[in-house]
Amino acid sequence: MCARILVQYVRAAADLLRRYRADAAINGLMFERAREDDTVLAFADALRIACDRYAGPARGAPAMPSWDSVMAAIPEFGALLHQAVDEDSRPIALSTTSTTSTMSRLSRLSSGAA
Repeated sequence: MCARILVQYVRAAADLLRRYRADAAINGLMFERAREDDTVLAFADALRIACDRYAGPARGAPAMPSWDSVMAAIPEFGALLHQAVDEDSRPIALSTTSTTSTMSRLSRLSSGAA
């Protein structure tokens, strides 16, 4: 039951953050996605700790970050991923160098070594 509560909280928070981001954009207000995500994760961690104390450790795979989180952290990720897929779809002889280059950039971005 606690795991379900945690998943529901994270999903609801993600939906609300999308709405808040849209509201901020429409109203010309600043919206710091990373700080908001950190707040959601901090509360989710506190909720998980409370659930662990109440009902024992949650089972199952940890939640994966949403695409919104990935795009907020690495704004160019979508374009790089699209380019890598396009290059990977070409015949191997034509795209080996280019795909390697794009995949290297994606790898560096995901590891934080821009």
